[in-house]
Amino acid sequence: MNDLIVIEDKTDFSMKVDFAKAEEWARGLCAKYQGLVISENDVVSIKKEMAELNKYAKDVDESRKAIEKKYKELLAPYVDKIKSVKQIFDDTYKSLSNQVKAFEAAELKKRRDELKKLIDAVIAENDMEDYRADFAIREKWLKKSTSDKSVIADLGEIVERVKERIAGEAERQRLKQERIEAITQEAERLRQEFPNGMDDSVLSSALTSDYPLREIFCRMRRFASQNEALRRKGVLGKNKNAEQSVAPVAETATQSTADTTQYLFKIQTLVIGRENALRVKDLFTQIKAIAQTFENID
Repeated sequence: MNDLIVIEDKTDFSMKVDFAKAEEWARGLCAKYQGLVISENDVVSIKKEMAELNKYAKDVDESRKAIEKKYKELLAPYVDKIKSVKQIFDDTYKSLSNQVKAFEAAELKKRRDELKKLIDAVIAENDMEDYRADFAIREKWLKKSTSDKSVIADLGEIVERVKERIAGEAERQRLKQERIEAITQEAERLRQEFPNGMDDSVLSSALTSDYPLREIFCRMRRFASQNEALRRKGVLGKNKNAEQSVAPVAETATQSTADTTQYLFKIQTLVIGRENALRVKDLFTQIKAIAQTFENID
């Protein structure tokens, strides 16, 4: 492997062409145009002379192509022989490379399987099956230069990040449930204070509202108070839920349905006539009251 044989060309090559004379001929033809300023009257004649110069240039280039073709054909057999020598090395390299790649592929699969077992153990130990996507194998873990210690450290960091996320999700759920319970309890208090003014539809709207609790409580009280007064005056119909207590609302029971939907549905199903006029007016009054309370519409 230490011997290096160099293919050396020892051919004595020369062309019997008087390049100096050819260059002198070309310069002689172009000399009169050096520094020439063309006038408008010269355009037609100069274009003819330009065509003649272009013809000379093409003739010279054709000579070049003919010479290149001639010597390319002469060199072709020798070039092919040189390529055949190179091909011996290329074929040998390819054969060895295929075998090496097969071993490397098997080694990579083994490494990937080992990492999968390690990741499975970490996930099982920390009960994080739902977060498996966070533990996807990284390319750097597959490299020989990456130690198991480094991989374990990375997995530890992932575990901590997932724990933080789980804790954050749990805290958000706790706050959400506390909010639901606080709104439900406030609705119960308002039910006791305004038995004819507090509708379950107000509770539904409050549970789906993004306002701060203090603002929601104010709006609930305002609506219940207004509704109570309207019912005493006979503007609104009787509150069917007046004698019912507000049942605790489980977190899964919350719906994002707008509470006005039930009223709109009732309107659509009514046969509008004189006998239903008061009912329609009652429904519209309730819708308006809810909108003013929860959407801050004057």
